[in-house]
Amino acid sequence: MAATVSLCARPAPDPGSWRKAIGRRLREAREDAGLRLIDVARSARVSPQYLSEVERGRKEASSEVLQAVTGALGMTLVELAGGVARDLARALGGPASAPTSSVRPSLELTSSPASSLVDPTAGGLSRPRATGHGVTLLAA
Repeated sequence: MAATVSLCARPAPDPGSWRKAIGRRLREAREDAGLRLIDVARSARVSPQYLSEVERGRKEASSEVLQAVTGALGMTLVELAGGVARDLARALGGPASAPTSSVRPSLELTSSPASSLVDPTAGGLSRPRATGHGVTLLAA
């Protein structure tokens, strides 16, 4: 008997909501730390106008800018991304502790013969097979 792992994608939020959630989290962290926008911008070496646009969700900051701003706020990109993921999961009706990836694996067993699951051109490794519900990974 072979094990089948099915990866089903969940609906993704629109990119604008990601941008706005990042901005909300950054502003919240700045205000919680009692810092002024101009001070964080100076420390992160970005203009106050640009940081304001990022906080309002109007500009999408690069990873380098986000690294500089989170550093100026005393937090990490991982903390920012985790908070944003939780916010978006809540907004999509999921639990606050939802996984941050857009793929949720599930395990189901099939009775397919192992010989039909092995791709000899892949050095005997299992190959992914498409299904109507996403990608199914098969292991013998």
